[in-house]
Amino acid sequence: MKKIFIVTFLLFVNLVFSQAIKSENLVGKPFGNYTFETLNGDTLSINNVVKNKPRIMIVSASWCAPCQAQTLAVNELVDKYYSKVDFFTLLWDLKRDVVEMKDKYNDKITLIPSKIQEENIACISISGFKHCAGFPTIYAIDENNIIQAVKTGASMEITTTHEGKTYKVSAEEAHENNLDSLEEIILNLLKAKD
Repeated sequence: MKKIFIVTFLLFVNLVFSQAIKSENLVGKPFGNYTFETLNGDTLSINNVVKNKPRIMIVSASWCAPCQAQTLAVNELVDKYYSKVDFFTLLWDLKRDVVEMKDKYNDKITLIPSKIQEENIACISISGFKHCAGFPTIYAIDENNIIQAVKTGASMEITTTHEGKTYKVSAEEAHENNLDSLEEIILNLLKAKD
C-alpha cells in the first residue's frame, strides 16, 4: 500500500511540476486574439474587450471539486474588482450543462461553454484556445493582452490520513486560501497596470 501511495504521489508531483513549467513559459507572452461565443450567444473577441482594463480568465469544469471551491472566492472578488477587471470563465462543459449551473456564478462573470469536449478530460479547446494544464487555471492578462500570471489549482476542504497522521483543511480555510491567492493575482495585475 505504501508503494502505491509513493508511486501515485510521485506521478502527481511530476504532473504538477511539468504543468507549472509550461504555465511559467506563458508569462510575458501575448495571450492571442481569440473569439469566443458566450453562454448568452454573444461573440466576445479578447482584443475587443474594454481597453485599459485587465482580465482574469479562469479555465474550469463542473466535475472539478477544486474548481467549485474556487468559484465561491471568485464570485466574492468579482463584486469587489469588477469595475477594474473583466472576468471570464471558460468551461469544459457544454452549453446545455452550463445553462443548468450558471446560477453558481456571479452574473458579472462572462461564461464561455465548450462546443465540443476533448477526448482527454484534462484538456479544453474553445475557438482555437487549447488548455491542457489542469483545472482550475487562472490566466491574468493585462490591458495590452500580455499574460502576467498563470496559476493552476485551488484549495478545497479535505481530510486525509497518511502514516497515522491526519491532515485537514476546513471549508473555511480553503475559502480563505482561495480568496487570498486570487486577490494577490488581481492586485499584482492592477499594480502592473499602473
